[in-house]
Amino acid sequence: MIDALLNFDFMRYSLISGILIGFIAPLIGAFIVVRRLSLIADALS
Repeated sequence: MIDALLNFDFMRYSLISGILIGFIAPLIGAFIVVRRLSLIADALS
């Protein structure tokens, strides 16, 4: 069944892009949170 879905190029590209976003988005989110928290700590001090 999965082989039949992966025969289409757009399904293959969407699967690859979904996996890449799944790995990259948490890293960017953690960086933004850490960066914003450090700026809040500077403002409070």
